[in-house]
Amino acid sequence: MKVTNNYNLPQPFYKTLASFAGWKPKQSSIGVTTLISPPLPRMVKMTKWDEIEVDASDFIPILLGNVAHFVSESNTGEEAISEEWLNLELDGMKLVARLDRYEFKRKAIIDYKVSKIAAFYDGVKEEWGLQLNIYAHLLRKKGYPVEKIEIHGILKDWSPGAGRSNPSYPKIGYQIFPVIIMEDEKVAEYINQRISLHKRAEQLILSEGIERHWKEFLCTPKERWNSGDTWAVKKKNNKRATALFQDELAAKRYLEKLGTNYVLEKRTGIDMNCLYYCNVRRVCEYGKSVCR
Repeated sequence: MKVTNNYNLPQPFYKTLASFAGWKPKQSSIGVTTLISPPLPRMVKMTKWDEIEVDASDFIPILLGNVAHFVSESNTGEEAISEEWLNLELDGMKLVARLDRYEFKRKAIIDYKVSKIAAFYDGVKEEWGLQLNIYAHLLRKKGYPVEKIEIHGILKDWSPGAGRSNPSYPKIGYQIFPVIIMEDEKVAEYINQRISLHKRAEQLILSEGIERHWKEFLCTPKERWNSGDTWAVKKKNNKRATALFQDELAAKRYLEKLGTNYVLEKRTGIDMNCLYYCNVRRVCEYGKSVCR
Protein backbone atom coordinates (compact mmCIF):
# COMPACT_ATOMS: atom_id res chain seq x y z
CA MET A 1 0.00 0.00 0.00
CA LYS A 2 1.29 3.42 -0.96
CA VAL A 3 0.47 6.32 1.39
CA THR A 4 0.58 9.68 -0.39
CA ASN A 5 0.84 13.19 1.05
CA ASN A 6 -1.29 15.11 -1.45
CA TYR A 7 -2.04 17.93 0.99
CA ASN A 8 1.58 18.52 2.04
CA LEU A 9 1.09 17.67 5.69
CA PRO A 10 4.16 18.34 7.87
CA GLN A 11 6.47 15.32 7.93
CA PRO A 12 5.87 14.40 11.62
CA PHE A 13 2.12 14.24 10.95
CA TYR A 14 2.54 12.47 7.62
CA LYS A 15 4.78 9.76 9.09
CA THR A 16 2.48 9.22 12.06
CA LEU A 17 -0.62 9.01 9.87
CA ALA A 18 1.12 6.71 7.39
CA SER A 19 1.86 4.28 10.20
CA PHE A 20 -1.90 3.70 10.58
CA ALA A 21 -2.09 2.13 7.13
CA GLY A 22 -1.62 -1.23 8.81
CA TRP A 23 -0.33 -4.31 7.10
CA LYS A 24 -1.30 -6.72 4.38
CA PRO A 25 -3.88 -9.22 5.69
CA LYS A 26 -2.52 -12.67 6.43
CA GLN A 27 -4.13 -15.92 5.40
CA SER A 28 -5.98 -17.70 8.20
CA SER A 29 -5.75 -14.67 10.52
CA ILE A 30 -8.40 -12.02 11.07
CA GLY A 31 -9.16 -9.17 13.46
CA VAL A 32 -12.52 -8.71 15.14
CA THR A 33 -13.52 -5.55 13.27
CA THR A 34 -12.56 -7.23 9.99
CA LEU A 35 -14.54 -10.33 10.98
CA ILE A 36 -17.67 -8.21 11.39
CA SER A 37 -16.99 -6.39 8.12
CA PRO A 38 -17.71 -7.83 4.65
CA PRO A 39 -15.02 -10.16 3.21
CA LEU A 40 -14.44 -8.33 -0.08
CA PRO A 41 -12.30 -5.41 1.24
CA ARG A 42 -10.06 -7.86 3.11
CA MET A 43 -9.58 -9.97 -0.02
CA VAL A 44 -8.88 -6.90 -2.17
CA LYS A 45 -6.13 -5.95 0.28
CA MET A 46 -4.78 -9.48 0.30
CA THR A 47 -4.63 -9.76 -3.50
CA LYS A 48 -3.96 -6.15 -4.59
CA TRP A 49 -1.98 -4.69 -1.69
CA ASP A 50 0.73 -3.15 -3.89
CA GLU A 51 -1.89 -1.42 -6.09
CA ILE A 52 -3.69 0.35 -3.23
CA GLU A 53 -3.01 4.06 -2.85
CA VAL A 54 -4.44 6.15 -0.01
CA ASP A 55 -3.70 9.63 1.25
CA ALA A 56 -2.33 10.16 4.74
CA SER A 57 -5.19 12.55 5.48
CA ASP A 58 -7.60 9.58 5.36
CA PHE A 59 -6.12 8.39 8.67
CA ILE A 60 -6.72 11.59 10.66
CA PRO A 61 -9.80 10.07 12.43
CA ILE A 62 -7.60 7.16 13.58
CA LEU A 63 -5.10 9.63 15.04
CA LEU A 64 -7.88 11.28 17.05
CA GLY A 65 -9.10 7.88 18.24
CA ASN A 66 -5.66 6.95 19.52
CA VAL A 67 -5.66 9.86 21.98
CA ALA A 68 -8.13 8.04 24.24
CA HIS A 69 -6.11 4.84 24.01
CA PHE A 70 -3.01 6.71 25.15
CA VAL A 71 -4.85 8.08 28.20
CA SER A 72 -6.15 4.64 29.16
CA GLU A 73 -2.81 2.89 28.65
CA SER A 74 -1.06 5.48 30.82
CA ASN A 75 -3.42 4.96 33.74
CA THR A 76 -3.97 1.25 34.32
CA GLY A 77 -2.29 0.47 37.64
CA GLU A 78 -3.44 -2.75 39.28
CA GLU A 79 -7.12 -2.02 38.69
CA ALA A 80 -7.23 -2.70 34.97
CA ILE A 81 -5.53 -4.05 31.88
CA SER A 82 -5.25 -1.90 28.78
CA GLU A 83 -4.41 -2.51 25.13
CA GLU A 84 -4.45 -6.25 25.81
CA TRP A 85 -4.14 -8.63 22.86
CA LEU A 86 -6.69 -11.46 22.77
CA ASN A 87 -6.81 -14.37 20.35
CA LEU A 88 -8.69 -17.57 19.60
CA GLU A 89 -8.07 -20.41 17.13
CA LEU A 90 -11.21 -21.56 15.32
CA ASP A 91 -11.43 -23.98 12.41
CA GLY A 92 -7.93 -23.15 11.19
CA MET A 93 -8.48 -19.37 11.50
CA LYS A 94 -6.87 -17.20 14.17
CA LEU A 95 -9.15 -14.49 15.54
CA VAL A 96 -7.28 -11.56 17.13
CA ALA A 97 -8.39 -8.46 19.00
CA ARG A 98 -6.88 -5.59 20.93
CA LEU A 99 -8.94 -4.67 23.97
CA ASP A 100 -9.04 -1.00 25.00
CA ARG A 101 -9.59 -1.56 28.72
CA TYR A 102 -10.88 -4.13 31.23
CA GLU A 103 -11.50 -3.15 34.86
CA PHE A 104 -11.16 -6.02 37.33
CA LYS A 105 -13.34 -4.71 40.16
CA ARG A 106 -16.32 -3.82 37.97
CA LYS A 107 -15.73 -6.77 35.60
CA ALA A 108 -16.24 -4.23 32.86
CA ILE A 109 -15.05 -3.83 29.27
CA ILE A 110 -14.49 -0.24 28.18
CA ASP A 111 -14.09 0.75 24.55
CA TYR A 112 -13.29 4.30 23.45
CA LYS A 113 -14.99 5.80 20.41
CA VAL A 114 -14.17 9.25 19.06
CA SER A 115 -17.15 10.23 16.95
CA LYS A 116 -19.77 12.86 16.23
CA ILE A 117 -22.79 13.16 18.50
CA ALA A 118 -25.04 11.98 15.67
CA ALA A 119 -23.32 8.57 15.74
CA PHE A 120 -25.02 7.93 19.10
CA TYR A 121 -28.50 9.30 18.31
CA ASP A 122 -29.94 5.80 17.88
CA GLY A 123 -27.94 4.26 20.70
CA VAL A 124 -24.98 1.96 20.25
CA LYS A 125 -24.36 0.93 16.64
CA GLU A 126 -25.00 -2.73 15.86
CA GLU A 127 -21.43 -3.34 14.72
CA TRP A 128 -20.04 -1.78 17.91
CA GLY A 129 -22.22 -4.02 20.04
CA LEU A 130 -21.06 -7.09 18.11
CA GLN A 131 -17.41 -6.06 18.35
CA LEU A 132 -17.51 -5.63 22.12
CA ASN A 133 -19.50 -8.80 22.74
CA ILE A 134 -16.85 -10.70 20.80
CA TYR A 135 -14.23 -9.10 23.07
CA ALA A 136 -16.28 -10.32 26.04
CA HIS A 137 -16.34 -13.84 24.57
CA LEU A 138 -12.55 -13.82 24.13
CA LEU A 139 -12.05 -12.50 27.67
CA ARG A 140 -14.23 -15.24 29.14
CA LYS A 141 -12.10 -17.78 27.28
CA LYS A 142 -9.14 -16.38 29.25
CA GLY A 143 -11.00 -16.67 32.55
CA TYR A 144 -12.14 -13.05 32.98
CA PRO A 145 -15.82 -12.58 33.90
CA VAL A 146 -17.68 -9.81 32.07
CA GLU A 147 -20.67 -8.16 33.74
CA LYS A 148 -20.58 -4.75 32.05
CA ILE A 149 -19.69 -3.44 28.61
CA GLU A 150 -19.40 0.30 28.04
CA ILE A 151 -18.58 2.59 25.17
CA HIS A 152 -16.93 5.79 26.33
CA GLY A 153 -17.73 8.29 23.62
CA ILE A 154 -15.56 11.34 22.99
CA LEU A 155 -17.86 13.68 21.08
CA LYS A 156 -15.62 15.55 18.68
CA ASP A 157 -18.31 18.00 17.50
CA TRP A 158 -19.62 18.87 20.98
CA SER A 159 -20.22 22.58 21.51
CA PRO A 160 -20.71 24.27 24.92
CA GLY A 161 -23.43 26.58 23.63
CA ALA A 162 -25.53 24.03 21.77
CA GLY A 163 -27.36 22.84 24.88
CA ARG A 164 -29.05 26.18 25.60
CA SER A 165 -32.09 25.34 23.48
CA ASN A 166 -31.88 21.55 23.77
CA PRO A 167 -32.10 20.06 27.28
CA SER A 168 -31.21 16.57 25.98
CA TYR A 169 -27.91 17.80 24.55
CA PRO A 170 -24.84 16.27 26.33
CA LYS A 171 -23.54 18.40 29.19
CA ILE A 172 -19.92 17.62 28.28
CA GLY A 173 -18.14 16.12 25.29
CA TYR A 174 -17.67 12.77 27.02
CA GLN A 175 -20.53 10.31 27.44
CA ILE A 176 -20.82 6.69 28.59
CA PHE A 177 -23.10 4.35 26.67
CA PRO A 178 -23.95 0.88 28.06
CA VAL A 179 -23.86 -2.05 25.63
CA ILE A 180 -26.35 -4.91 25.89
CA ILE A 181 -24.53 -8.13 26.78
CA MET A 182 -25.39 -10.98 24.42
CA GLU A 183 -25.63 -14.63 25.42
CA ASP A 184 -22.20 -16.17 25.03
CA GLU A 185 -23.59 -19.07 22.97
CA LYS A 186 -25.09 -16.64 20.45
CA VAL A 187 -21.79 -14.76 20.21
CA ALA A 188 -19.96 -18.04 19.57
CA GLU A 189 -22.48 -18.94 16.87
CA TYR A 190 -22.05 -15.54 15.22
CA ILE A 191 -18.25 -15.86 15.28
CA ASN A 192 -18.44 -19.31 13.64
CA GLN A 193 -20.73 -18.01 10.88
CA ARG A 194 -18.43 -15.09 10.10
CA ILE A 195 -15.31 -17.28 10.19
CA SER A 196 -16.96 -19.62 7.66
CA LEU A 197 -17.83 -16.71 5.38
CA HIS A 198 -14.33 -15.21 5.44
CA LYS A 199 -12.69 -18.62 5.01
CA ARG A 200 -14.87 -19.35 1.98
CA ALA A 201 -13.95 -16.00 0.40
CA GLU A 202 -10.28 -16.62 1.12
CA GLN A 203 -10.29 -20.11 -0.39
CA LEU A 204 -12.20 -19.22 -3.56
CA ILE A 205 -10.49 -15.92 -4.32
CA LEU A 206 -6.95 -17.11 -3.63
CA SER A 207 -7.44 -20.27 -5.71
CA GLU A 208 -9.57 -18.93 -8.58
CA GLY A 209 -8.97 -15.17 -8.60
CA ILE A 210 -10.80 -12.12 -7.28
CA GLU A 211 -12.02 -11.21 -10.79
CA ARG A 212 -14.11 -14.38 -10.82
CA HIS A 213 -15.61 -14.12 -7.35
CA TRP A 214 -15.82 -10.46 -6.31
CA LYS A 215 -19.54 -10.19 -7.12
CA GLU A 216 -20.28 -13.17 -4.87
CA PHE A 217 -18.77 -11.35 -1.88
CA LEU A 218 -19.84 -7.82 -2.79
CA CYS A 219 -20.68 -5.66 0.22
CA THR A 220 -24.38 -5.18 0.88
CA PRO A 221 -26.02 -1.75 0.35
CA LYS A 222 -25.98 -1.30 4.12
CA GLU A 223 -22.25 -2.12 4.27
CA ARG A 224 -21.67 0.30 1.39
CA TRP A 225 -23.57 2.96 3.42
CA ASN A 226 -26.00 3.40 0.56
CA SER A 227 -28.21 6.45 1.06
CA GLY A 228 -31.17 4.71 -0.59
CA ASP A 229 -33.09 5.52 -3.76
CA THR A 230 -35.45 8.51 -3.66
CA TRP A 231 -38.13 9.82 -6.01
CA ALA A 232 -38.34 13.52 -6.68
CA VAL A 233 -41.55 15.22 -7.78
CA LYS A 234 -40.68 18.45 -9.56
CA LYS A 235 -41.94 20.95 -12.05
CA LYS A 236 -40.94 20.33 -15.64
CA ASN A 237 -37.56 21.91 -16.47
CA ASN A 238 -36.85 22.58 -12.78
CA LYS A 239 -33.83 21.06 -11.06
CA ARG A 240 -35.08 21.47 -7.51
CA ALA A 241 -37.69 19.01 -6.25
CA THR A 242 -41.06 20.16 -4.99
CA ALA A 243 -41.18 17.06 -2.79
CA LEU A 244 -38.89 14.09 -2.16
CA PHE A 245 -40.07 10.56 -1.34
CA GLN A 246 -38.40 7.32 -0.31
CA ASP A 247 -41.39 5.35 -1.53
CA GLU A 248 -42.12 5.32 -5.29
CA LEU A 249 -45.85 4.66 -4.90
CA ALA A 250 -46.28 7.61 -2.53
CA ALA A 251 -44.42 9.81 -5.02
CA LYS A 252 -46.71 8.73 -7.87
CA ARG A 253 -49.82 9.45 -5.82
CA TYR A 254 -48.53 12.92 -5.01
CA LEU A 255 -47.68 13.48 -8.67
CA GLU A 256 -51.26 12.65 -9.72
CA LYS A 257 -52.56 15.43 -7.46
CA LEU A 258 -50.30 18.06 -9.02
CA GLY A 259 -51.17 17.53 -12.66
CA THR A 260 -49.30 17.41 -15.96
CA ASN A 261 -46.87 20.26 -15.22
CA TYR A 262 -44.97 17.98 -12.85
CA VAL A 263 -42.75 14.96 -13.48
CA LEU A 264 -41.27 12.12 -11.44
CA GLU A 265 -37.50 11.62 -11.27
CA LYS A 266 -35.73 8.66 -9.66
CA ARG A 267 -32.55 9.58 -7.81
CA THR A 268 -30.28 6.59 -7.26
CA GLY A 269 -28.80 6.19 -3.80
CA ILE A 270 -25.11 6.95 -3.26
CA ASP A 271 -22.68 4.41 -1.79
CA MET A 272 -21.03 6.79 0.67
CA ASN A 273 -18.47 4.28 1.98
CA CYS A 274 -17.33 3.33 -1.52
CA LEU A 275 -17.20 6.93 -2.66
CA TYR A 276 -15.34 8.53 0.25
CA TYR A 277 -14.11 6.18 2.98
CA CYS A 278 -13.16 2.62 1.98
CA ASN A 279 -9.40 2.59 1.37
CA VAL A 280 -9.60 -0.08 -1.34
CA ARG A 281 -12.24 1.80 -3.35
CA ARG A 282 -9.90 2.66 -6.23
CA VAL A 283 -8.84 -0.94 -6.89
CA CYS A 284 -12.07 -2.76 -5.97
CA GLU A 285 -14.05 -3.65 -9.11
CA TYR A 286 -17.26 -2.21 -7.67
CA GLY A 287 -15.52 0.76 -6.07
CA LYS A 288 -13.92 1.77 -9.36
CA SER A 289 -17.36 2.14 -10.95
CA VAL A 290 -18.47 4.42 -8.09
CA CYS A 291 -15.32 6.58 -8.04
CA ARG A 292 -15.24 7.39 -11.76
